[in-house]
Amino acid sequence: MDRSTTLAAYRLMLTSRGIDDRCQRLLASGVRVPNYHSGVGQEAMSVGVGLSAQSNDYLLFTYRDFGMLLAKGIDLSVLVGDLLLRTSGGSHGHGGIMHVVSADHGVVGRNSIFGSRFGIAVGLGLAAGREQQVVMCPFGEAEGTRGPLYEALNLACLLRLPVIFVAENNGFSISARTEALYSAGGMSGMFRAAPLPVAVVDGNDVGAVYHACTAAAEYARAGLGPAFLEMKTYRVDPHIPADDDSRYRSAEEVEVWRQRDPIAMCERRVAESAFAPPIDVAGIKAGVDAELDEAFDGALQSPGPDMASLQEHLYYQKGMWGKRSGG
Repeated sequence: MDRSTTLAAYRLMLTSRGIDDRCQRLLASGVRVPNYHSGVGQEAMSVGVGLSAQSNDYLLFTYRDFGMLLAKGIDLSVLVGDLLLRTSGGSHGHGGIMHVVSADHGVVGRNSIFGSRFGIAVGLGLAAGREQQVVMCPFGEAEGTRGPLYEALNLACLLRLPVIFVAENNGFSISARTEALYSAGGMSGMFRAAPLPVAVVDGNDVGAVYHACTAAAEYARAGLGPAFLEMKTYRVDPHIPADDDSRYRSAEEVEVWRQRDPIAMCERRVAESAFAPPIDVAGIKAGVDAELDEAFDGALQSPGPDMASLQEHLYYQKGMWGKRSGG
């Protein structure tokens, strides 16, 4: 990656980790962070996917993808407001991190039905193909075992739709290991016979993720159809704060992956780069910390939704999503 992209990736990864750090501090102090799922250890995968997308591309996301949403253009203060279910969030305190949505950034939100995103991705792909847009469709192990993925892949291949299926292999579906859920061991093995490019990528290397997604997007924009990318990373923290992960993995295993920390890997690359002038790592960290403090302070001072707004945002209203090309 060039200097500007490398800097952007590093800042976004630090910001994503900082979100996790502050959420965990809040939880420890007794403040609720609804539906919080840690993204620690997955920052390179999340940021690399988000940075590879163009501004008008569509993005479906998972609930750990803080860096992906920020890379796609979601404002940090808005994202934190969503995390804390405050009116400063994009869903005005109604949807939380599970339902971040911004038509201006191609973020179409998500719903609570596992497997439904694949049909949505195909529908967006039908619209996106007319405008040289791409649909980035990340998903985790649990969702990848659902039947709609197979149907969507078949239709995307038949119609050569510009959908990038991004399998986020972080090692587990809650407590079940990935290899226990997929007969081919990984999330991509089942699809190697399908008529589309399939690749396994080091999800802890932000440069590898960025380049793999960029190449897949170029392939899709050329009208050649979908691609399937399996990002191999690791979920360092428990599935949710209340999860006792010692039941299904050892502390030694977790420590091995902590040593492959994607932010540390990126920082070493920055330090060893020949960029001129040299990158001010300490200055970047201080700036990110200040932005995070401001975002969390602002969200904590913002109220939650009033009961009077309970029936707002239930139905589509003309103009509520703004205007976007292709959909």
